[in-house]
Amino acid sequence: MSSQKTVVLSHAFGGKPELVFYPAVKKTLEAAGYSVQIPAFPDTESPVFGPWQSTLGEALNRLKPENTIMVGHSLGCINILRFLESRTDLAEPYAGVILVAPSAMQAPVAGNWTEKVPTFFAAPYDLPSIKRNSRQFITIHAIDDVLVGTPLEHARQFQEMLGSKIIMLPKGGHFWTTDNCTELPEVTAAVIDIFEGLRTRA
Repeated sequence: MSSQKTVVLSHAFGGKPELVFYPAVKKTLEAAGYSVQIPAFPDTESPVFGPWQSTLGEALNRLKPENTIMVGHSLGCINILRFLESRTDLAEPYAGVILVAPSAMQAPVAGNWTEKVPTFFAAPYDLPSIKRNSRQFITIHAIDDVLVGTPLEHARQFQEMLGSKIIMLPKGGHFWTTDNCTELPEVTAAVIDIFEGLRTRA
């Protein structure tokens, strides 16, 4: 397994590695000395749970969890949480998880878009397993995210479930193509803070 400090990004429904803020995050973090992987998840316009889990697993299973941070965007956040709850064999937790514009099942979602991907939301989260498998969680929302609908409520739900740190931005929408989101420095700053914090405590 690689000991390189690595970030694995799970993109959104309809996403591709070259869209929105993903290339800027990759470029900035690689310049800072980190490895960044952005897998292209299959059937991105019609996501299927099993193949998305397999694609994420293929990227993560080659890495040491303690040297790895996962970043999810929208549906990619749920993909990460489902992956974490499935791992019962980890000797060490992942360094951290950063969730960008995630939807919590306990809060309403504008437009009921989650109905398009029911297998991702079919069962309640196994919260003890998720929390056990990551050292920390951070959520990043914009208060004007009309797709999530009530971003502050969703952020508070994740804080209650996972003890996550909340970063709430005054604007940015869903950080999607329609929001012209080509950069999201809060993600790179959060990654660096997590890795630097681990180094300081070592």
